[in-house]
Amino acid sequence: MRILHVLSYSEQPTGSSFYCRDISREFLKLGHTVFISSDKPQLDFGCPFFPVPISNRSFPQRLKNIRELVSIIRKNQIDIIHAHSRAASWVSYFAAKITGCTLVSAIHGRQHMHLSTFFNIYGDALIAVSKNIYDQLTGELRFPKNIVHHVPNGIDLQPINHTSLPKKLISIVGRTSNKKGEILGKLCIEAFHDILREFPEFSIAIVGGPIEDMPLEAVNQIKQLQAEFPNRLLCQGFRTDIRNVFAESSVIIGAGRVAIEALYHDKPTIAMGEAGYIGLVSPENYSTAAESNFGDIDVKEIQNISPEIVITDLNKAIRKQFSLKEVVSQSYSSSTVALQVLEIMKSARMKRLYPKHIPVLMYHKVSEGEIETKNRIFVSVPVLREQFSYVKSAGYTPITFTEYSKFRDCIRPMKEFPKKPVFLTFDDGYEDNHRLLFPLLQEFGFRCVIFVLGDRNITNNYWDSEDTAMRSELLSDSQVRELSEWGVEIASHSLTHPHLPSLDKEQAEREIISSKENIEKLLGKKVITFCYPYGDVNEDIKKAVKTAGYTFGISTDTGGLHLEDDTFQIFRAYIFPHDRGLSYRKKCQAWYRQYYFKKRNK
Repeated sequence: MRILHVLSYSEQPTGSSFYCRDISREFLKLGHTVFISSDKPQLDFGCPFFPVPISNRSFPQRLKNIRELVSIIRKNQIDIIHAHSRAASWVSYFAAKITGCTLVSAIHGRQHMHLSTFFNIYGDALIAVSKNIYDQLTGELRFPKNIVHHVPNGIDLQPINHTSLPKKLISIVGRTSNKKGEILGKLCIEAFHDILREFPEFSIAIVGGPIEDMPLEAVNQIKQLQAEFPNRLLCQGFRTDIRNVFAESSVIIGAGRVAIEALYHDKPTIAMGEAGYIGLVSPENYSTAAESNFGDIDVKEIQNISPEIVITDLNKAIRKQFSLKEVVSQSYSSSTVALQVLEIMKSARMKRLYPKHIPVLMYHKVSEGEIETKNRIFVSVPVLREQFSYVKSAGYTPITFTEYSKFRDCIRPMKEFPKKPVFLTFDDGYEDNHRLLFPLLQEFGFRCVIFVLGDRNITNNYWDSEDTAMRSELLSDSQVRELSEWGVEIASHSLTHPHLPSLDKEQAEREIISSKENIEKLLGKKVITFCYPYGDVNEDIKKAVKTAGYTFGISTDTGGLHLEDDTFQIFRAYIFPHDRGLSYRKKCQAWYRQYYFKKRNK
């Protein structure tokens, strides 16, 4: 994809700037093309930069900014605009409207009630970097939950060389301006003197900006303390070598990305940000601290900044015996976060460019005629021919999930996307799919998706053993290969067709992972689609499917109203033997998913 980041400028680099830099580097590693637009460059983004005064909010300048962004988008064939502030979202919103480009906004802080929050200048998707921001967006501001996503800060977590210094150091890292400067000033006035007196072997370093940006009372207090405690209160300003700061420090005080990276480096971390003072981050309060982005957003249990509380926390920090490195690495690694953000971008783009529901039709067996059985999971050849004739005459184009993913990944241009796409899916991989279905596919020139078992030693549908009329042979390896070579997507239906939610975690993962590996080995192709046996799925199973490397998870009669609402629980319309005429036609309509939801509430 071709991605344009739009940022507003501040004198001191903010968390959004570092977030943008780190995920941009990951995007580049994955082969995407990245551009940056802001007032002026603050960091080395490693990609083309377009200077646009985004922070100038005068109406005439905003109009100029919109025109400039439109030109950048068109000249560079941008697929996604990723905005990182309200000012950036404002101009990006209108540029996206003019160009038809997709806009995704990252929300890095609490949003104040404003006219722009009522008609959604943030675009097709919003990414909240903390749980408390997500709660505000979906609660107080009432943004639809299907366009708001919680994805934490992405940080390039690299190891540091831990340094032993003759004097120990408490480093307070963060902006010295605005609200953070006020909180730091309060800490300085209330606690610095007692800290320096209580811990004579420690020095204090203020890192992140000039102290002159802090309240005057705090600046005067710093000067007095520097005179009283020579060389023990260090004002270092903004430093680009932030990892050296972590290496030099015994304790870190900060919020947001500072706290996250400090915890990753196993530094005792006291969370203090724009929203208030939390205290020492420990296993007991980690989740709550993370929800507030470690003190920056809507802290639920704010502690007063008093000498007693801060000194108690510092004593605990010095004696720290726990590590949060692993949990931080799992949640905040920029490589993990970048993949999550890319998925949101792809989904938002597809929903914008094809907002209709795409019918996904669910078949199983194909028979020569009627079968006397209580399990109505077959369609006879005459009925299937009638259905295929309607699909063709009505202008539908059957596609596979593999084909769909190429449009989703910007490998194929959307101008080639079918005007009326439909997915034809066949579960279990019955032998009759080759003997009876395959000739019809060739006759009509259709593609479909067939879900087969990964255990290739299973040769029949043993799970239907009680219904002797339904007992059937499954596709052989050679038949599967022939179908695949012709253009049928062969996808996974687990290893052995169990009820996945009833299995333990290890068994379920084996069913999901081994089936993918076996089918890929059989075909020499990547398998990206998984179909849940019996349609049984829960959040843990969906997570396992996603972790295994699939792109899509296919359900039965549950899922989102749009395919992209939840790509790991995709709704399908069940096709029965009697579905002819209007009964079949309605299931092919874009409105059918909404109709089914209202009728069945699922």
